[in-house]
This record gives sequence, structure tokens and C-alpha cells, in this order.
Amino acid sequence: MDSYTIGKFCGILVGVVIGIIIVWIALKWSKNDGKVRAKYDERQTAIRGRGYALAFYTTICLIAIYALFLSEVPSFPMMPDIALMIIVFIGVILHVSYCIWNGAYFSLNENKTRVMICFVLVGLLNMVIGINNIIKGSAFTDGKLNIQSLNLICGLLFVAIFLVIFIRKVVPVKDEDEEE
Repeated sequence: MDSYTIGKFCGILVGVVIGIIIVWIALKWSKNDGKVRAKYDERQTAIRGRGYALAFYTTICLIAIYALFLSEVPSFPMMPDIALMIIVFIGVILHVSYCIWNGAYFSLNENKTRVMICFVLVGLLNMVIGINNIIKGSAFTDGKLNIQSLNLICGLLFVAIFLVIFIRKVVPVKDEDEEE
């Protein structure tokens, strides 16, 4: 490996470690009891399980479609790593949306306001970095989205989650026990 590749790997590794630390702090801060682990009741756990299954099977199907068809398309508008990350993000948004819509996203010991603050901060930070990468021209390689576009895509993911939470709050739901 050359020094550029080693440096890039080390940079990504440091970013992942810092990200894990920030997520741990955010999880602890977002709980009413100061714990990191979320507490769900039986109904929420069952709904979350169905959400995981929906996201898992959708992700598997999309990966299979990508592997069989889209990876061979020469004019596909993104690099393979970005295509796979978008598939992961689709799985995440499906799971989160299903859980939000069915009242099983926020845990019993979670401060919803603090979670929303974290979502807004993460979404805005990623959007700013992503837009900056597009302006600099570093989000594209040979006319295809590359890893530098991931921040913008992640920011859009958080905007989508925020919109689902907002719509869920506005749209009435039948047989809702946990409505505030």
C-alpha cells in the first residue's frame, strides 16, 4: 500500500472512532435516566422486530438487484461504495419510518426533544459538509457520485427522518395509546 492509501485509511478510522464516541455521548445525553441503553415495552419490541425484518429483506433485495443488474451498467451515476451505502440508508429509513409510524421509535426512557436536537444537528452538519463538497467539486469522480457525497446523502436521511416524525405528529392515528 502507498502512503496515500494508508493515510486515507487512518483518516477514516479516526473519523469512525470519533463518530462512535459522539454517538455514545449523544445516546447518554438523550436518555432521561442517563443510561445509554434504550428501554422498550413488549409492544414496541414487537413492532421494532417487524421494522428490522422489513428493512433487512428490503436491503437484501436491493443489494441483489444492484449486484445482478446495476453494477454492470457503465453509465450508473455513482461509485459502487456509494450505491451500497444508499441501499443501507434505504434500509435505515424504512426501519425508522416503520417504528415512528407505529409508535415504537422513541424508547420509554428517552427525551424526545434531545433526540430531535441531535437529529437536527447531525442532519445540518452533514448537509453543510455535503453541500461544501459539491461546491468544491470533490463529490464527483468522472461524473459519478463518490464517497465525498455521502455527507449530503446522510443529511438527507436525517431530514427524511425528521419529516416522518413531523408528519406522524400531525396525522391522527387510530387506536393510539401513547399519544402525548
